Amino acid sequence: GINAEDISEDQVVMAVSQAISSLEMWQKQLQTMEKAIKSNAEKTVRDKIEELRLKELALEQREHALLDEKKMMQSVIGRIDEVVDVNVGGGKFTTARSTLCRFEGTKLEAMFSGRWKMALDREGRVFIDRDPKFFGTILNFLRDPEAHFELAVEDREAFQREVDWYGLTHVMFGPGGPAPPLPALPSTTEAPNEAMRENMLAQIRNGVRLSMTRRHR
Repeated sequence: GINAEDISEDQVVMAVSQAISSLEMWQKQLQTMEKAIKSNAEKTVRDKIEELRLKELALEQREHALLDEKKMMQSVIGRIDEVVDVNVGGGKFTTARSTLCRFEGTKLEAMFSGRWKMALDREGRVFIDRDPKFFGTILNFLRDPEAHFELAVEDREAFQREVDWYGLTHVMFGPGGPAPPLPALPSTTEAPNEAMRENMLAQIRNGVRLSMTRRHR
């Protein structure tokens, strides 16, 4: 073993100094770690506070939007039977707002419920930039969904496009979508006799009579 008498005073002083230096170094490292932990904790708290503030702001904005929508819907409900003048591609129509909003979830219902901002023509009519040819038929369906309408064969495809644009396919044609196209009539170079003529006309009349009845469950 080392005899205490063999250790000089200078060695003791040096050992103590080294120990003090080591303690000071560890103390500085601990202080640095403490500051880092405190800084990270403060940043985490600040981030959480900011996150909560943004969520609160979003909720306030959503609440205001819902209140505005509620006021708008109350305004619409108050005038649901209001008479509306509509200009469809130059064709003039007059109907009740409730007729146009008859089926919820359709484009027409969205357009006239107040959720959409609609363009107006020079005379203040709601303007829809579509072909007016079939709008009257569509409007009559909205007035009486149980009614049956006849349509010329050559108009069938164009009519279905208009129905689809107004978002009414599922209510006019049912969940199965539009009726299938008519089968082609047999071609012949001979003039049909009266019986054949009546038979072909009957097929056409039966084929193009669209049963546009909404299915209620």
